[in-house]
Amino acid sequence: QDMIGYVYHRSYGMDVVRTRAFNHEGPRRSHVFGIPWYAYQIARIEKGLQEPLVRVGHLDDRRNFTHVTDMVEAYRLAMQLCESGELYLIGSDRDEDVHTFRDAVENLIDRSTVDGITYEIDSQYVRPTQVPRLICDARKFVSLTGWEPKLGFDRILDDTLAYQRAQII
Repeated sequence: QDMIGYVYHRSYGMDVVRTRAFNHEGPRRSHVFGIPWYAYQIARIEKGLQEPLVRVGHLDDRRNFTHVTDMVEAYRLAMQLCESGELYLIGSDRDEDVHTFRDAVENLIDRSTVDGITYEIDSQYVRPTQVPRLICDARKFVSLTGWEPKLGFDRILDDTLAYQRAQII
């Protein structure tokens, strides 16, 4: 997508700011993705709709997670302050925001109102290829905009679990 934007910028002079957003999570994200998927299953377990077992894919990939609210602010700043045609990487580059999916599922289980929830890897949720480490280097974007994420990993988990609980009727 950013290359299409670049082509239109170069060919037609369109005002296009190119961004590559790294993992951003939070409420309203579809439960087909990792953290919302774990939260969705936990919400179902809490309502008695699922056995106390969370099925997961590969858990040891490291990512820097950014709350979706912080990403919205980053996009606003990108539109206001970034140079057309340039590429900017956007995502938290704070060490405290780098976690594995194992961290996510274990922390979500700890937040549950049900004791005794476990998790297991289910091959149907394991991707055919893995990227063991995908960490954003947002220095270019941060130096231009002054942006920094305000909401950490715990808030991502709290907000995602609260949202998924509200979806289970």
